[in-house]
Amino acid sequence: MSEHTVWVAQFPTRMGSEGPERMPLDLADAERYGRVTEVLGPTAKPFDADSIEQLDQALLDSRATDWLLAIGNPTLIAAAAGAFASIHGCVNVLQWQSRRGRYEAIQIEYTDEGTQLRVVTIPEDDGEHDDDRS
Repeated sequence: MSEHTVWVAQFPTRMGSEGPERMPLDLADAERYGRVTEVLGPTAKPFDADSIEQLDQALLDSRATDWLLAIGNPTLIAAAAGAFASIHGCVNVLQWQSRRGRYEAIQIEYTDEGTQLRVVTIPEDDGEHDDDRS
């Protein structure tokens, strides 16, 4: 397994009999990119300053080579991406590609020339990142 972390702002939730609960997800493909780590629990609210502060603080422990998993509340995904970008100057996002049945890795870099997107692939055998497009 990789030494990288795959950050999840908050897993998708639904209302259960006892309140908000995490929806079951198969994240085996995301685990190819690193250890999946959830930051906020199912009761965290996107407009709660404490939740955003907790998200910001957790991502201070991230590395530029870590990934954000784009699942869950869109506002929290955006907040996590903003925090990651302010810390590292880039954002690495895993986005589900249903036609391929796997996550696609997208590196977003912010430069003086503008935003640059690059899709990368992780070979099955060694877990190293290689660019699959020019």
